[in-house]
Amino acid sequence: MLVLTRADVRTQDPARPRATAVAVDGGRVVAVGDEYDLASLPLAGALVVDCEGRTVVPAFTDAHCHFGSLALARCRVALAGARSIPECLDRVRAHLEG
Repeated sequence: MLVLTRADVRTQDPARPRATAVAVDGGRVVAVGDEYDLASLPLAGALVVDCEGRTVVPAFTDAHCHFGSLALARCRVALAGARSIPECLDRVRAHLEG
């Protein structure tokens, strides 16, 4: 278990938008609150990190793409692994039709 304390936790919960501690176990947030709220957790063997007021955003995932690279990739024909010129031509034809 990982326990972050003395943090500025942004919960994304309108009912409680801020907290100061969060516990993560098995890759999942299991508790959010303050140090007193987490005191009832079995903390033996837990890694406790003092965040010294740093911001923590649980479950924040950054999924994005660079549109220029994406557009160029869609213009290219994947020829890796092609074993013959006819197979290359088939892939080019399929790409143009697709």
